[in-house]
Amino acid sequence: MSANLPASPITGTHNVTVFDTINVSDIVRLYREQEQIDVSRFFIGVDQVSILECGDTGYRFYNPFTLVGDESFYQELATAKHSIGLEYDRDWSEDHEFALQTIIENERVLEVGCNTGKFLERVREKTKHVTGLEFNSEAAAVARVKELDVRNLDIAILAENEPESFDAICAFQVLEHIPNAGDFLQACLKALKPGGKLIFSVPNNEPYFQRFSKYEVLNLPPHHMGLWNLMAFEKLECYFHLKLEKFAFAGRSGLAADTYVRTRNMAGLTGTSGGYYNIENLWLLLFLPLALMKSTLDWIKGKVNNAHLSVVFRKC
Repeated sequence: MSANLPASPITGTHNVTVFDTINVSDIVRLYREQEQIDVSRFFIGVDQVSILECGDTGYRFYNPFTLVGDESFYQELATAKHSIGLEYDRDWSEDHEFALQTIIENERVLEVGCNTGKFLERVREKTKHVTGLEFNSEAAAVARVKELDVRNLDIAILAENEPESFDAICAFQVLEHIPNAGDFLQACLKALKPGGKLIFSVPNNEPYFQRFSKYEVLNLPPHHMGLWNLMAFEKLECYFHLKLEKFAFAGRSGLAADTYVRTRNMAGLTGTSGGYYNIENLWLLLFLPLALMKSTLDWIKGKVNNAHLSVVFRKC
């Protein structure tokens, strides 16, 4: 640990070490290649991004904190996704269903980062008491057309104005975007009724997305600021008034995908597969047998890739 490193955003202690680093030039290049977005403005004066680890919890986070994306970045990202036939606003998925089954009829439900309100539309079939928070003004406007109560408001302000008001607070693929994750958790707890539920879904990082994808572009700043795994969630019980009730993994990859991602990692390749040169393809072929052997052994042991992790906490 080092006094020059920031305190853990979860525990506030300086039990923090450098887990890994990544060059800014790689981050900027990957966003240009894969998302057609220029993110260089977020890295002015920064040549290298550190991945720090909280020794108390195992939570990993990017440093410096100033790299976090703004509203214009997310509008650009949504536009870029739409241009290639994809939607940044996800349709119904396994983590949504996991949360919906946890919500009880007529509970008061808050979704943080609700986008256009697709999840809240379904929740409204169980309870009329639904509220959403969304900073993307364009997405929030779409949600309001659906007659949803969606506010352009920070969770900390909502918690001040409406303490202990919600039975369930959900956040899907949101927690990993927040640099000051501990403050976010405290605000959620303040807005939650005693005995209420916190439901989170995040990319599963063991230690990176799909275990090996250090250069998964949308798992990097300015999009993501934190790398969560099950151990980090389990450790939250020691620092917050929370009890982990259940968890579920989703998005299990097959053996072929596991082997491919591992091979790319072993070969040190960071670009898109379509952009590899002959020498890079040669490196892939050289590492493929070893990667296949390791992935096969992991599968025999039951250690497989899971893209996402969902958890349910109960406020103590």
